Amino acid sequence: MPSGSKRPQPPPDYFSRRVQLRLFAAVASLLLIISLMFEARKPENWQWMWNGVPQTEAIPEEFDTSLPAPEEGDPAGTVYANSAIDPRELVGGDAASAQAAARHRLELDAWRKLLTRIERQDRTALDRVLLAARDPSREVAEVAPGWAESLDFLTRSYTAYLNDANKAVMLSGDSLADEQRESLLTALRDLEAAWTNQLQPALEAPLAPRPWTEPERGQLHELQVVLDELAVNAIRDDSFWRPAEQDAWFRWFEQLQRVDPETLRAQSMGDIGFLQLFKQSDEYRGKLVTIHGVARLAYRVQAPANIHGIEDYVVYWVRPAAGPNSPIVVYALETPDGFPVVKDKDLDRSTTTLREDVTFTGFFFKRWAYPGQNGLQTAPLLLARGPDWSPAASRDQERALPSLAAAIGSVLGVLVLSVGLAMLAYRAGKTPPDGVASLRKADRAELEALKRQKVLPRPEEALRQLADADKEQASE
Repeated sequence: MPSGSKRPQPPPDYFSRRVQLRLFAAVASLLLIISLMFEARKPENWQWMWNGVPQTEAIPEEFDTSLPAPEEGDPAGTVYANSAIDPRELVGGDAASAQAAARHRLELDAWRKLLTRIERQDRTALDRVLLAARDPSREVAEVAPGWAESLDFLTRSYTAYLNDANKAVMLSGDSLADEQRESLLTALRDLEAAWTNQLQPALEAPLAPRPWTEPERGQLHELQVVLDELAVNAIRDDSFWRPAEQDAWFRWFEQLQRVDPETLRAQSMGDIGFLQLFKQSDEYRGKLVTIHGVARLAYRVQAPANIHGIEDYVVYWVRPAAGPNSPIVVYALETPDGFPVVKDKDLDRSTTTLREDVTFTGFFFKRWAYPGQNGLQTAPLLLARGPDWSPAASRDQERALPSLAAAIGSVLGVLVLSVGLAMLAYRAGKTPPDGVASLRKADRAELEALKRQKVLPRPEEALRQLADADKEQASE
């Protein structure tokens, strides 16, 4: 072998511990790369980079949102049933606050029963008066056509309730302690005086017509608080639309109309996730909350007749951030400038498919039932003014979410590249030295010429021939 030439490297010993460890490390590295590729394609792993949305909860992709079976004894349709007055239900257990609690319970019970007896047009007339009392821009004389007849019915019904309650307390016998009976009677007298001297004159102001005094506005505000409490109590989870729920519905939309978005965001309880709204609906009902997600579907629907000037809603179906593959439904009043055009579902049943990164701040209403592909499902339902949305953020979201075909093509391309690099590395490890490589490149003609050349004897044969020649010379 010529001096300076490299000796051919032997093939790797695959039974050697060192070679086996190298192979194991190579295979493990490839599996790790593939695993990281699959994790990198998940959008939630990149939300911190694109828009800073916090991860509020970590829950499984699949979450049971099917409509549960109705509970026994749950009233269907109506919220309250007309029943006789039981004075034992109108007093609290704490003697120190018995009178205040008794008055509040009596007032709630009075309006609860009264509202179940009046017609819808009478309730609408009452809402118009209360709306005008808290909106100085409205003229008093314009608010209540037919209000005289409605107020007369309210007065007679309210007075009748107070008389019936007074009789029930007086005839309660030993079922009430003396201090409880006295507390109820005092509360009834207070309610009668407040109605006669304060609330009824305030309700009669549009009939004069005359402006309200500040004490009268305060009385009407307290009445609205009572009606709002009854409206919230009328909401039922795991149900469709119910007529008894429209009072709370429009009251919250009224506030969304009157309050600017910055104030709404400042008053929000903060970022709330899907699981909190779904499992703690009673805790968040009527509270301002903020949700994040991707709007996947939207459409317009017509609003029922109302006194707030709301003509239609924009319904958003939002896939919550870091939540399951279940929607949060948002009824909103508007779309932001530059937002994709939303189709009107009432015209031809058409909807708009979206992939827009949105944030909503609104009132949580209830866990709403709707027909889904797998039967009746439930979803958190929010009322909002409109989404916080940025066109640039949505474009980034689209870039961060490649199509399935692109993702599969990327994976296959990386795999092919990895296999190619591995083969090149393997062949490079088996490349012989330069001298051997040049020998392997000799053509067939040169090999045949070598066969015809005279081959010299081996050293042992040459020495033997020399020895024989010396013996022959000596013998001569």
